[in-house]
Amino acid sequence: MAQVYNNGPDQIAPAEDEVAVRADEYVRLRIPKSGKAIETIRPFSIPFLFKKSVKEYANNTALAQKVNGVWNIITYAEYYQQVRTCAKGFLYLGLEYRHSVCILGFNSPEWFISDLAAIFAGGIAVGIYTTNSAEACYYCLDHSKANIVVVEDEKQLEKVLEVRPRLPNLKAIIQYSGEVKHSDVISWQRLMDIGAQQSDSVLEDALKSVAINQCCTLVYTSGTVGQPKAVMLSHDNFTWDALALLERLNLERGAEVLVSYLPLSHVAAQVVDIYTTMSVGAGVYFADKDALKGSLIVTLQEVQPTKFLAVPRVWEKIHEKMQQIAAQNGYVKRTIAAWAKSYALQHHLDRINGVKSNSWGYTVASSVIFKKIKQALGLNRCNMFFSAAAPLAAEIKKYFLSIDIPIMECFGMSEASGAHTICIEGATNLDTIGMTIQGMKTKIHNPDENGQGEICMYGRHVFMGYLNEKEKTNEALDSEGWLHTGDLGRVDEKGFVYNR
Repeated sequence: MAQVYNNGPDQIAPAEDEVAVRADEYVRLRIPKSGKAIETIRPFSIPFLFKKSVKEYANNTALAQKVNGVWNIITYAEYYQQVRTCAKGFLYLGLEYRHSVCILGFNSPEWFISDLAAIFAGGIAVGIYTTNSAEACYYCLDHSKANIVVVEDEKQLEKVLEVRPRLPNLKAIIQYSGEVKHSDVISWQRLMDIGAQQSDSVLEDALKSVAINQCCTLVYTSGTVGQPKAVMLSHDNFTWDALALLERLNLERGAEVLVSYLPLSHVAAQVVDIYTTMSVGAGVYFADKDALKGSLIVTLQEVQPTKFLAVPRVWEKIHEKMQQIAAQNGYVKRTIAAWAKSYALQHHLDRINGVKSNSWGYTVASSVIFKKIKQALGLNRCNMFFSAAAPLAAEIKKYFLSIDIPIMECFGMSEASGAHTICIEGATNLDTIGMTIQGMKTKIHNPDENGQGEICMYGRHVFMGYLNEKEKTNEALDSEGWLHTGDLGRVDEKGFVYNR
């Protein structure tokens, strides 16, 4: 196996070819040897994948944001052009090859466009947690050698201005929301005007430097001990994981609709909201920045997404709200609800256990009662519900099964580009975190007598290493390329993975 380089973000990913292979050429990357069809997916750079999607979905809604009460729609053709314009603006402002553009703000079209434009221009995209202090922001900006930082508003800008004198690599600050009050801060519109004035040849030269197996994104871990590690993810890491998810979930091309609200500084939101949606031509609607404080339901009711991903705390909040509403119902309503929920729970438990279930009670409850509940939650069109980032309690899962919302758990980490295992209907139970996604591998390291040990991952989605952290990289990746997660778990005889 080729050496894993750890001398910076311009390293190549573990590959049999020890050269940076250009985006329009095939490269034999390190892949599992189980012979699954998913492994033959041709490696794509992110610009190549985006261009391919634009050809297929040019007039489809790509991004939508509510402005003054009206949804502002951006098609895939417009999205692609705006990314190119932004990339040219970044290059004009001094973005250097393999240096970073850091993004500090809530989910928005500008976040997506900045992220992809940095990659198009040959730079590195870096999301920063909006909850970071000024000093925590400084670490990410300095460590990633940021040439440009894109901030949402005055609140986030203040953090950058506080530490700017200590950032010799920083050349430009761009603010995409609110009034720009500082003379040395560039508005989003000004950035795009600058980019529109530049020749396409400059961008085309930058795109020629893009390689499938080079780092394109840094994801800073949220560890509580010491400084966060910078996870280096390549083009192939992201595009392959997105395409593997597309195949595993059997997503409908050109028809999916999602709501973006989970923090984009996390890898899960990036691989789902940016790359999986791009792969399938889905529409992404942005929630308000106070989504997690209560406005998410309003957005869901308007948008009616076809898929919904949440973290356990979101599902718990929905559960709490539903319980409060139920407590206010009269005796008759509570009796009817209990009857319906009992049928739904048994229906889904039967399906989990491989028993065919299509009772009259469930059919009636589904069409009369649960349809109204889903409409109230904004999930009436949703045919898949997911939970990620931490285990979801079995009692919460059972509650949602009882209202006809089967939640499928996912498991992954930043170092695995997002997802590694996932549940789907017909392949789930109340305790598992799912089966290993096709083309990836899971093994249990040093299992005990009960088969429990450390969960290890392998595949093209496994990261390149930690930026400038060779020792920590070697702790996470063994000599055979297995990623050691540090999580205890087991795999049963059916292939279900558990980490409880």
